[in-house]
Amino acid sequence: QTMNYTGSTMAGPTIFAIIYSSVTVWTAVMSRFFLGRSMDRFQWLGVILVFGGLTITAFGSVSMGPQIYHGALLVIVGSALHALMYVLSEQIMNAPNCNMSARKYCGVYASAACFGYFLWQVFYTRQHVEKLVLEPMKVANTTIASAAAIFSAIGIVSLVHSVTFFHTVKFFPGGATSAGIMKALQAVLVFVATAVVFLWSFG
Repeated sequence: QTMNYTGSTMAGPTIFAIIYSSVTVWTAVMSRFFLGRSMDRFQWLGVILVFGGLTITAFGSVSMGPQIYHGALLVIVGSALHALMYVLSEQIMNAPNCNMSARKYCGVYASAACFGYFLWQVFYTRQHVEKLVLEPMKVANTTIASAAAIFSAIGIVSLVHSVTFFHTVKFFPGGATSAGIMKALQAVLVFVATAVVFLWSFG
């Protein structure tokens, strides 16, 4: 997710939404190899078309500047790794000798992630807090209270997202593949939200 968040910042929400929706296809392919789910020839054709579109999007972003190009590459790799997490999560939670609930798995996963982010903040961000945090806040005219409110909102939304996601992976028919398909809906919602927040119009 770190690669996806960084890539979205560099490439912008529109390119991010296009590439990140490929999680659906990555999940389907990895489910074939890790979980043994079958795919027919038309599904494989869809996979080839999506990967072709990703290639065109990645190379097309070169003309938009190195930052957008590098951001697009980060999102492509991050999407593949995110899909791998989908599949492995389903495999672990539904293993015959594993009696782990979706909420417990979510808690373990979140604890490990928070510990990794905590180490990064302590050993890297803390040494560059002026350049990476305080100066950009001044440029954006953002207060500490506003930043804290935004991060709190992100935290609450992420909690809801994670709990519902792991519940879907464990109990919903299709598991990781179904969760990946829902990424298409996320892509549509990102386009709508971008139009409302940044463009204030749908035209």
